[in-house]
Amino acid sequence: MQPDGFISSLLLNDYKMRRFLVHILILFGTYSAISAQNIVTVGSSGMEYLRLQEAFDDINAGNLQDEIILQIIDNCNETGTAVLYPSGYLGNSSYSSITIYPTGTGYSINGNLNGPLVDLNGAANVIFDGRVDQSGNPDLVITNTNTGTSASTIKFSESATGNIVQYCIIKGSGTGSSAGTIFFSTSSTGSGNDGNTIDNNYITGNTARPVNSLYSEGTSGSENSGNVISDNEFYDFLNTGMESSGIYLSSHTTSLTVTGNSFYETISLVPTASTSYYFIRINNSSGTGFLLSGNFIGGNTISCGGSAFTKSNEFDNAFFGIYLNAGTGASSSLQDNTIKNIAWSNATTAEWTAIQIAGGDINAGTVTGNKIGETTGTGSVVATNSAASGNVYGIHITGTGSVNCQNNLIGSITAANTDATLSTNFYGIFKSGSGNTTINNNIIGSTTSSNSINASCAATGSYAQIVMGINNSGTGNITINTNTIANLTNGTTNTSGVRRGVINGISSTDGTVTISGNIIRNLTIANANTSSIYQASVCGIALSGITLPKTITGNSIYDLSNTNSGTSGYNIIGIFHTGTTSPANTTSENFIHSFTVSGSAANLYGIKINSGASTYSNNIIFLSGITTTGIYGIYETGAAGNDNNLYFNSIYISGSPSSGSKASYGIFSAVTTNTRDFRNNVIHNARSNSGTASGTHYAMYIVTAGGSIICDYNDYYVSGTGGVLGYYGGNKASLPIVTGQDANSFALDPVYTVAGSTTASDYTIGADLIGVTGTGITTDFGSDPRNNPTMGAWERLVNKWKGNTSTAWFVAGNWTANAVPLENANVIFDDSPGNHLYLDASRTVNNITNGTSYYLVTNGKQLTIKGNLIFTNGAQMDATSPSTTLVYAGTASQQIDGTDFVSGKAYNVTINNTPGVTLESDFTIDNALTINSGQKLIISAGTQLTVTGTLTNSAGNSGLVIRSTSNGNDGKLVNNSVSVPATVKLFISGGAGISGPAFHYVTPPVASMSIDNSSIAATAADLGLTYFNGDLILYDETKAIVNKNDGWQYFDGYGGTTGFSSLVSSRAYNMYLTAGDSITFTGNLNGSAHNFNLSYTGTNPDPGWNLVGNPYPCNYDLNGISALTTSDDGVDNTVYFNNEGGYAYWNPITGGTSGYSDILPPMQGFFVRVTETGKSLSLPTSSKTGAAALPLRSKGAKADFDEKEAKLITVKKVKLVLSKGIQHDETIVCLIDDATPGFDSDYDAYKLFA
Repeated sequence: MQPDGFISSLLLNDYKMRRFLVHILILFGTYSAISAQNIVTVGSSGMEYLRLQEAFDDINAGNLQDEIILQIIDNCNETGTAVLYPSGYLGNSSYSSITIYPTGTGYSINGNLNGPLVDLNGAANVIFDGRVDQSGNPDLVITNTNTGTSASTIKFSESATGNIVQYCIIKGSGTGSSAGTIFFSTSSTGSGNDGNTIDNNYITGNTARPVNSLYSEGTSGSENSGNVISDNEFYDFLNTGMESSGIYLSSHTTSLTVTGNSFYETISLVPTASTSYYFIRINNSSGTGFLLSGNFIGGNTISCGGSAFTKSNEFDNAFFGIYLNAGTGASSSLQDNTIKNIAWSNATTAEWTAIQIAGGDINAGTVTGNKIGETTGTGSVVATNSAASGNVYGIHITGTGSVNCQNNLIGSITAANTDATLSTNFYGIFKSGSGNTTINNNIIGSTTSSNSINASCAATGSYAQIVMGINNSGTGNITINTNTIANLTNGTTNTSGVRRGVINGISSTDGTVTISGNIIRNLTIANANTSSIYQASVCGIALSGITLPKTITGNSIYDLSNTNSGTSGYNIIGIFHTGTTSPANTTSENFIHSFTVSGSAANLYGIKINSGASTYSNNIIFLSGITTTGIYGIYETGAAGNDNNLYFNSIYISGSPSSGSKASYGIFSAVTTNTRDFRNNVIHNARSNSGTASGTHYAMYIVTAGGSIICDYNDYYVSGTGGVLGYYGGNKASLPIVTGQDANSFALDPVYTVAGSTTASDYTIGADLIGVTGTGITTDFGSDPRNNPTMGAWERLVNKWKGNTSTAWFVAGNWTANAVPLENANVIFDDSPGNHLYLDASRTVNNITNGTSYYLVTNGKQLTIKGNLIFTNGAQMDATSPSTTLVYAGTASQQIDGTDFVSGKAYNVTINNTPGVTLESDFTIDNALTINSGQKLIISAGTQLTVTGTLTNSAGNSGLVIRSTSNGNDGKLVNNSVSVPATVKLFISGGAGISGPAFHYVTPPVASMSIDNSSIAATAADLGLTYFNGDLILYDETKAIVNKNDGWQYFDGYGGTTGFSSLVSSRAYNMYLTAGDSITFTGNLNGSAHNFNLSYTGTNPDPGWNLVGNPYPCNYDLNGISALTTSDDGVDNTVYFNNEGGYAYWNPITGGTSGYSDILPPMQGFFVRVTETGKSLSLPTSSKTGAAALPLRSKGAKADFDEKEAKLITVKKVKLVLSKGIQHDETIVCLIDDATPGFDSDYDAYKLFA
């Protein structure tokens, strides 16, 4: 009901009259309810109520009802608690809302009560608005100056609900640990103090500071819930002598929102006792659904602005920015809180923790990340101790609940110590509780600023200083994904090798851990810690604990450094792995690179395996450096059961040390106690010694042979000075490294796209290194499928010849990738092609890989090969078609193996390869061989090249090289072209022979070659000899005037003989060397028919002896020399060889010395005797032969020989052989119809003596 207008007017205008009229109305029984909006004034100069207590008393009595407005018109000096009860209290009060606000500036509601100044005791819908006329900034001051333990300024009790305190300046000094300036208290009835809002207030202390600025402790069953504390400024609020909190939500408090508040200190905080300080503290293990968002802690003004929040160092005070111990079930949430601009110092040591999650199911940063410090710059937070072992934590997770910690930023933090001998540790995120935890997408440090996290103390004493981006020592399922940990520094310079100061990106000692997709970079330390396990000085990811499996995938770890310049053998490790043996662990798709050291004895490890049954796959590791450093791409070890699989890893080691003997290893396997499986890996060790460095650089090093190991389908490559392919109980210069294995391994340059790059995709390979299935690895580094696996971390798309529809190269459907290969591509035959592959046009390819019975048919086209033919299982190419040309045009050495070609031949071949093409087995070119200028063809010892057409060598003597070997099996060239320059090697034995000095008869394979006969040394240099002592002589029959030996003439005129300054192929030479050595002939090869003019001086005592021989770089059949197979022509049919200091004989008709035949090896010299003048030996080119020579040559070791197998002689004969040890002599008696009793030159031979 409404009062009449007259009464209403009186009530609103005169306090005394109002009091009087009220009594009259009551007396006359005509009272009706007060107006729906009742405005009254409160204040010491007011007409209605002097104090707020009086107004509340009238409301409680029902004298003020409905919608009530209390205007504060002056200070209210409260002498007792202003208690407001709920509407309906004792059946008297009745109000719908109460609004309290000042009408002028500078007013206060104040008192000095050891209890609440204002007590909303079950009250509801009360608004304290501290703005003048409810507009502008906070102005009304509500203050209780009492320092008693029960003192509070505003108290909510007995289920006060829906109340708002906003825009007030609220001060308190209460020292009760279970009370606060704003106090949400207990309730004996109702649901608790719920749905109240504390908004946009300034909350601070008086001259004395409170213990708690806001405190909540409800009652079981009547919990305080749903309250909102928003956009307030808490400043100068921490008690200097007692444990103190800005906001403390204690037991029986749940589902509160704390958002947008600022906590700062306008002056330096100077404690008077060692105690702990909490800015926001929630400690109710049964409370859930808390929301803490957008709060600011730090600075000297709102939003962490101004200068730093500073605490002096008189005492030790633990810092907790946000402390949250909540319950499980409905998750509590920490979002977008900022803690920065703080300088905190302690007298000795105390913990500094930005956020501690002590319990409950918590989402921290899942919507918007929390920010601790800054993402750029340094020193936004400085925590300084003066004693050892204090810790600085960004986020500390100690509870048992489920915690999601995501998107948080922790940087620009300095953990300092005033004593350089002591230490202060730093942990970005530390999880030590037992609950399941997800730590994702956080940034610890800075992506741009160096030393963002800095444990700045030198820590030179007996304490180890520790810096860890993320550390897990708790149990449960722990996921640590896609975090960035960058620019962390541990300032320790401790010179003790046993002081375990460390810097880790991520460390984990327990739990079932998944660590994936993290970026860990720019970790720096400068100490001498020599630990080589998880306590190593620098470790990207350090894993210890062997109880539960670990999965480490997709992490990038780089720019780890130790700048200690001493000789300590400290270690930097990308991933240190200790794991369980069951179930197995997985470490894959990690990219580890770019470690630096300053010391002279340090070691770098990409992945160091300590224990666990684990598979390491698709990892990319690049380590380098010019310092004297030991390098291990992957270090593998393990006791029995700690079995390791290494699959599809790509490793590149480089650098040029200039001193020291430190070795480097792509893969290092330390023991044989475990089972090892190494397959599909690519290891390129390009490290190369310079200066005085003497280290050995291995692709793979297996310390001890034996044990259980599978090692195959790997590519090992070393390319630097000091490089050795492998070690397996001893150095291995070629495959296999593991004896009996590596059947499908390669020793080829993998051709990384950019070796030494810091981009993972640059470790794709250019070589087609075909891997093997069966490892269980079905994807590559980039998660692409491995359908036809290639070696290394990146799968190389292999387009294979299938020949589904035809033999045509140009038909896309004939290739597995449904695309015709581009120029310079690798050509690979599918395991089961349907057709041969025919060239349709001139093509250029890299490698050709074939393990089938199907051919690549050149079809009369030009095929340019820049790589190699990788043929297995008898695979071949058909290059016989007329007009076919094979062009060898690689930039690295190439090989020709005749067994790779149908009939062992090709039509035309062009050499366009500067490093050289080497013939590895017999090969025939049916038409032309062309060696272009600046290129090289090498004919290996024991192989024969036959060129039936023209041989053109535009590269000079160095363009065609024919090699020789100590077993006498020389390289051979069968060709009739003239003026072909070449270099021909001829190995001859030296020293003592069987019957005397090992002289050899040699015919130059080149038409003429000049020698410098001015000295023995000069001639040796021209002939490429080391063991030459001057015994180079020719035989001049015309000078054998007194006796036969007078015909010997020395090159330098020794003993009055006639010297000579060139070697010519019109005669042969006799040579002796002090030890086995190779003669080098250079010049134009003898290719056409050759003629020797034979000398006969009838006046000599033993005339007609001529030293001639085989002038070709190929075998020659004596039966082609007509003068040696015909009778009565003035030329004896027997030729004479020098054999190990003795003589051997051969007659094409009757045979001769055991082990000889009609076939002469290249450059074999021999004596022949004529009996009249005008005779010659003519050697037609048609008798050049590929048939085997016996012996390989009389210049070397004698070959085993069965005379009956060498030549079927139709002459009946008897051979008598006398022998003693290695010496022997023999005589042959022949039964020949036209033989005479005298010397028959066609059948008989002279007995010569050494």
